[in-house]
Amino acid sequence: MRVNRAKRIYQPSPSNSLRQCEILSGVSQVIPTSVNFSSVLNTGESGASTDLALNARVDILIHNYAIIVTQDCDLDWDYRERSKPSEKRNPGKMLNSISFCEVYAAQDIRYDTNRIQNRKDWDKVPGNKNERFHFFEKISPECDRQSLGVPELASDFKQVFSVHADYVYAQLEEGTVKRRATLFSPYLEHFSSRFYRWHSRVGLPFQFESE
Repeated sequence: MRVNRAKRIYQPSPSNSLRQCEILSGVSQVIPTSVNFSSVLNTGESGASTDLALNARVDILIHNYAIIVTQDCDLDWDYRERSKPSEKRNPGKMLNSISFCEVYAAQDIRYDTNRIQNRKDWDKVPGNKNERFHFFEKISPECDRQSLGVPELASDFKQVFSVHADYVYAQLEEGTVKRRATLFSPYLEHFSSRFYRWHSRVGLPFQFESE
């Protein structure tokens, strides 16, 4: 019964284009830790970027899980162009980066007091009643491209990052990034609408008051 339910929510990741709301594991992100800007000439010339790279120090941050938030159409156009010989590619249809939302094991979120203050706060997460988080029930091996299964997860809408598209596909080719599962409709739209609603909030200096 549980497997049949999961099959209505998830499907194994495809073998072609990356998809919006696809869950990946092991995504590496390059984090600059220090750059000697004094050695870079502010001329706007292409050579400046080379000098910058030579003087940069970076860390590699590996994300256990992440979900793609880049739009499907952009991912599809990018994949089609990458499938062509390099001299025939249209750069205008290609992505320079792919955007992700960080995803954690749900139990890690539950007991993280920096995010969840008490049991009452957590109780809203599994039903997706807490606007900052999105809960994913566990993914069965039948719905996981790696046939391993994935535990219950939760994404934190505050934790967003991008990785250069070339680097993402290089990691996929090397096998360091694993494609896991994608969401079926309407679960895909449900996640996307909640994610973009969070990021379209408008902060007000004062709240409306009733006399």
